[in-house]
Amino acid sequence: MPTYEYECEACGHVEEVFLPISSDPNETRRCPMDGSTSRRIISANVQFNAGTRVDYPVYNPGLPVAPGEKPGGPSQIVHSRQDLVEKCARSGLEFDKL
Repeated sequence: MPTYEYECEACGHVEEVFLPISSDPNETRRCPMDGSTSRRIISANVQFNAGTRVDYPVYNPGLPVAPGEKPGGPSQIVHSRQDLVEKCARSGLEFDKL
């Protein structure tokens, strides 16, 4: 079952939820912290193997595609942890859960 992230519109709390892939992407949930509405967010995912080891390169569809490039091109391929951090920073994405 996939893991989806929901972010509270009021306090910004992010919660991971296991839901079937057939679940409605527009479904809202209640924030466990303050009871406000939480919406599903698109998150940059990284494929991790058992433990903390990551096999690089990794395709990361959460990163934006560079102008003139096809999806899955160099801008979405991550070669190291530092490369991922730098690509997220250049794209304006926050990647603080490493």
